[in-house]
Amino acid sequence: MKKQKLNILFLYFLLITVFQLSFCFRTLQTQKFLDNKFNIKDDVLHIDLIDTPEKISEQILMIFADGVRYDKLIEAQTPNIDKLRANGTTFTEYHSVLPSFSRVNYAAFSSGASTNITSVFSNAFNDNLSIPSLYTVAKSNGFTTGIVSDGKSWIRMLRDFDIVVKVDQNDELVPNKDVFVKDAAISIIENNFSQLQFIDFSSVDDVGHYFGAASSEYLETIEQIDSYVGDIINTYANIGQLENTTIVFFSDHGHDDIGGHGGDFYNQTHASLIIANKGIKEHGIFYEKRVTMNSVTPTLLAMLGLPISPTMNGVIQYEVINSTTKSKAIYAILMTENIKQQLEISVEKIKLLPKKTKNNFELEISRILDNITQTKSEYQMMNYETAFEVAIKLEKITRKTLSDLFFQFGSFLLLIRILSIIVTLVVLILAFYLLHRFSVIEINHQEVFNKKMIVSEIIGAISSISTAIIIFVITDFNYNPNRFNYLSQPLIPNILAIILGSLVAVFVPWFTYYLLEKKTNNYSSFKEWRPIFLRVSIGSIFVISLPILGFVFYYIIKNGPWPIWFIPNQSDYFAYMIVGILTCVLYLIAITLTFGLWISQKTRKGKNLQIN
Repeated sequence: MKKQKLNILFLYFLLITVFQLSFCFRTLQTQKFLDNKFNIKDDVLHIDLIDTPEKISEQILMIFADGVRYDKLIEAQTPNIDKLRANGTTFTEYHSVLPSFSRVNYAAFSSGASTNITSVFSNAFNDNLSIPSLYTVAKSNGFTTGIVSDGKSWIRMLRDFDIVVKVDQNDELVPNKDVFVKDAAISIIENNFSQLQFIDFSSVDDVGHYFGAASSEYLETIEQIDSYVGDIINTYANIGQLENTTIVFFSDHGHDDIGGHGGDFYNQTHASLIIANKGIKEHGIFYEKRVTMNSVTPTLLAMLGLPISPTMNGVIQYEVINSTTKSKAIYAILMTENIKQQLEISVEKIKLLPKKTKNNFELEISRILDNITQTKSEYQMMNYETAFEVAIKLEKITRKTLSDLFFQFGSFLLLIRILSIIVTLVVLILAFYLLHRFSVIEINHQEVFNKKMIVSEIIGAISSISTAIIIFVITDFNYNPNRFNYLSQPLIPNILAIILGSLVAVFVPWFTYYLLEKKTNNYSSFKEWRPIFLRVSIGSIFVISLPILGFVFYYIIKNGPWPIWFIPNQSDYFAYMIVGILTCVLYLIAITLTFGLWISQKTRKGKNLQIN
């Protein structure tokens, strides 16, 4: 049987190119769509309130200032916002959901849901939110709704409006551009009042990206927004609506001192939230418990006496609102039922869990259901305080059980991914060995790996990687997306790194080998050196590919080919997509060089045959 010759290096580079492109482009798609087959948003059913809760507010004014970091809000001179703090509760540990991008948190605020349910986890999301929002619930229950914004994002998230005013802006860094939003808002409030009014200011975020949160410009822009807040509140007072209105001043994320957000660093996630005036339990209070973006809408709905949609899973902040114990018990029971339903559906959807683990969760759900029934009995007997206390504890237990489900499922997937990669590699290696052992194939690496060449190959690889690092240092770039919101922004330093790094990976091994071996080789022309130069270049790229492939395996083992139920570390996520795709250029060079070396050897053998 004739052996089939197999160039193992050509096959290696071809396989890892296909492998990286397949997985990285699949992950790139998640910039727009979270392909989460376990999302339960379409499976949940509406759950009725056990009773009619009390309304403690009938009007809400929401003033949104994009990108205002809490400590910088405190540092700035903001007399109007200070008055809000004096008349309400300031949330000192209010944070973004992750990742701390704007549209991710617009969705979390609007829907009162976590990212796994909103399926919005990047700024690339440009569609309408497909689950109930604060405005859809309010509008369906007879409330009038309005928005004034200079963009489309909040309009797509909140969705259901009686009045929509979009203020067009041509230049994002026009000084005081939000004055046009303020003027439009005042006109609408005076002439066409809405019970739920949303006003969207974006200039602080623009300045944060451009100058950084440590800049004087950042503080000055916050102070400018404060003057607009004062004008809007005065308008409410002038039309006699201030005392009847709950006022929410909030942001979606913070900023690094040098500018930017998107990761999980404290300054990036630390946002601002003040809820003041009507319906607030105590005034001038600084609330120090950690609160996330998706908790605001359930809290506001509880203040309005409206039902909480079954997709909502934010925590109602009972301690700061002036509801009766009876109303709090009604909502605590409802939220427990909502989370229990999300848990129940999630357990049903997950087919990969071991049977014993699944049975344990089903048993816990049965216990939770029994306790909900007992809590409802306490409520029916008008033991409202007991019902509230028991429901709150039960809600915490149910949330923890849901978290445990996610954790155990994630751990099980991690084990499956590790075993899958190990088994796949072992099978491939064993298959090649057996095929070679039984003379089916002849494996050839074209003499790329030998003792004389290894030093030049390693030096070339180290030089190439060092070149990329130097470029990143010079351009002040790292893969944590604290200075960019879109993938297009970091491409310039990466493309520069791959171009120069590729040149170094190809030519430095040539130069190194020539210096080391020129005394012992008698080659008189480049044509004679060329086959060796090609080999050391291929070997250099092979060495470079090992840590890159190792990182790709690390990412896939840790996160899977795309996110499910959780958001990967953003630095890993961006590096995986960018490095995984761009380094395929380097592999294509290696494939070309390997093919060139094969042609060179074939030509040389042909000439030798002719001579003989």
